[in-house]
Amino acid sequence: MIARKHRRVIIVLTIITTIITIISASWKFILRMYIQNRFQIDTDNSASSIGIIGSADGPTAIFISSSRYTNAITIIFGLLSVVGIIYLLITKKLSRGE
Repeated sequence: MIARKHRRVIIVLTIITTIITIISASWKFILRMYIQNRFQIDTDNSASSIGIIGSADGPTAIFISSSRYTNAITIIFGLLSVVGIIYLLITKKLSRGE
């Protein structure tokens, strides 16, 4: 009985992580295509931004950002999805054997 409840929880979590993986993977592609078509801006993978904020009598701040770890969420949730699917397949095969 408890194993059945655990299996249902794993199924729900695997479905949620798979949906997040698909949305995360496609969002970057869809957003890039939208920006290219809407604003005719070439977006490449090595894009970064530099912002300089300052005035004549105040301190100047330079902000540098890059897109170094943009795929981290996709990779993490993708691995969670794969682990969930493997777990479900193994437990299904073991339950058939008993």
